[in-house]
Amino acid sequence: MPKFLGSEFSTAQIYLISLLQQLAGIPGSLLGTWVIESKLGRRGALALGFVLSSLASFVFLLSSDLGVVLVVVFIMNFGAMLSFSALFTMTPESYPTGVRNLANGWGCGCARIGGLISPPLTGWLLDLLGSETIPLVLFAVCFGASGLTGLLLAETKGRISKDYNN
Repeated sequence: MPKFLGSEFSTAQIYLISLLQQLAGIPGSLLGTWVIESKLGRRGALALGFVLSSLASFVFLLSSDLGVVLVVVFIMNFGAMLSFSALFTMTPESYPTGVRNLANGWGCGCARIGGLISPPLTGWLLDLLGSETIPLVLFAVCFGASGLTGLLLAETKGRISKDYNN
């Protein structure tokens, strides 16, 4: 985050922005637990959160005003946590009970590997390209594509779990 914010913000402002970004995960997760049970369902919550994150990422690119940056980083993490609430609900519901834990473990493991690879990959892209714009556009596009792709998933809300015994 400090690299993306550049020299336009003080160290205290960068810490404030990072703090607010992380705090946004709390209401995002809480709202996600409600939205997945609403008419939107799991797919709608997933799409809504990732599309919100995508749009906020594009606005982040265009703004250097502290107030706007605070709002958009809040929305980015809020949307991501809303989507993760849907993902963490959909994943176990998508597999038969006999392989559910294994499948869920693989999904969580891949998420952790992605979380480990992302910071050094972002640093490498920043060094290679010499610009913060291209990696941010890439993040925004990935968020948007994730949201739209999520609409292609099967809705698991209210679906009877598949079992090997049936």
